[in-house]
Amino acid sequence: FFISSILFYLNDFVFIYLQNNAEMIYLFDYVFRVICLFIVYKFLNLKKLKIIDFKLNRREGGLLFLWSILLGFLGVITSKYIGEGLTSVLGDYGAYFNYPAHPSTLWKVIDLSLGVLLVAISEELIFRKILIDWLDKKLSDKLAIILISSFAFGFIHWGSGVASILGTFLWGIIPGTYYLYTKKLGPCIFAHFVTNLVVFY
Repeated sequence: FFISSILFYLNDFVFIYLQNNAEMIYLFDYVFRVICLFIVYKFLNLKKLKIIDFKLNRREGGLLFLWSILLGFLGVITSKYIGEGLTSVLGDYGAYFNYPAHPSTLWKVIDLSLGVLLVAISEELIFRKILIDWLDKKLSDKLAIILISSFAFGFIHWGSGVASILGTFLWGIIPGTYYLYTKKLGPCIFAHFVTNLVVFY
């Protein structure tokens, strides 16, 4: 966790440096996330990780689908109303950069498909699966596990300012709670994907 999460915290320094070059920011972000996923796969022995269990029966599959929709809905509501409320109060306080507009329609299509999927998979894998599983072995207090993992997740957005940190911290509580009690990552990835798709579109 620590190796891959450190990369996430350092990521914003590169964004600050590249802030006037939109294409390089998006390209760097994709390459960075692929590297993180490779590190997790190679060194943390997650070769047998199942994001979606294809052996689910119809009832289990239906429940997983409903949870995915519910988490996605809660994620969008949290991000749109609480996140935007925090931004209206705090503005860009503490922000060092803002994501630039997509430089072309092609970049927008790539970012809102492949880019958003890479974000959802990499962040949920590291800040939900790996971190929560590790904390669950070390701590007995479920609330502490959820809050610590949500803060770690929120703080990777430090370059975008205080409102972004607080908004993503609050959003992280939703999939964090779900994952801690179910150990199912698929709905968390779906919720993250849908939330980012709505926010960035």
